[in-house]
Amino acid sequence: MRALFDLGWWSIGIWLTGCVGFGAAYVLAAFAGTAGIRRDVMMLCLFFGGPIGAAILVGLLLAIADPNPGCTYDCLGRLIVQVVGAIGMVAWEAGLLVGSLHRRLRERPD
Repeated sequence: MRALFDLGWWSIGIWLTGCVGFGAAYVLAAFAGTAGIRRDVMMLCLFFGGPIGAAILVGLLLAIADPNPGCTYDCLGRLIVQVVGAIGMVAWEAGLLVGSLHRRLRERPD
């Protein structure tokens, strides 16, 4: 729990990445697209887009905001950057799951 609240700006980055990742994926999965093959292709792209987006985020953070420049061994700051990317990926996939479930329940005949 300390990592989520006690790291200053990194804590804000972790929370922001998680909330934006979940919210964007949820909205896209729940409300975008029509039923059929186009929706299936869109969901497949969104499913694989989460890990790709997380890798791009980690790469950008390491290029722009590397907490341990020049470090080659036991770089705790770089681990925090990896945690930000992992939380973003997990939040994105969870948003897709919850959004798809919401859409399925909404379209289900009573």
